[in-house]
Amino acid sequence: MYLYTNFLEMIWPYDDRGRLIGEDVWEPDPDKAEIIKLDPEDVLTTQQAATLLAPLIKPLP
Repeated sequence: MYLYTNFLEMIWPYDDRGRLIGEDVWEPDPDKAEIIKLDPEDVLTTQQAATLLAPLIKPLP
């Protein structure tokens, strides 16, 4: 597993009625991205994440 970090720029244009009509996302400078190899003990499995997050998730009404 690797951690990829970089800046993203996003633009969301809206029409005259306030409705979202698009999305533009790009990395302004991909050469400044940083990639770090993670130690296996620093990576959560999906089951571990589910167990940790379950108390924070409220059921929908």
